Amino acid sequence: MEILMVLRRKADELLRKSSSNSIEFRKFQIINDILKYDDCFLAIDIEHAYAILRDLGIDEEQIDSYYDALIAR
Repeated sequence: MEILMVLRRKADELLRKSSSNSIEFRKFQIINDILKYDDCFLAIDIEHAYAILRDLGIDEEQIDSYYDALIAR
């Protein structure tokens, strides 16, 4: 659950930073909407989950471990 909270904070921060770019703003708005649900990573396929983690700036080497932790809860 702690990882999800970190991701939510990153998404909020990126949403605020992207307010001048409508495409980026919309992308992070959608990510924020997805992350509202505690089981969000169980409801989406792995490709979309990895894309969200990449968009949030998670290092490529850490994506597998983040994803595993998020679906193992």
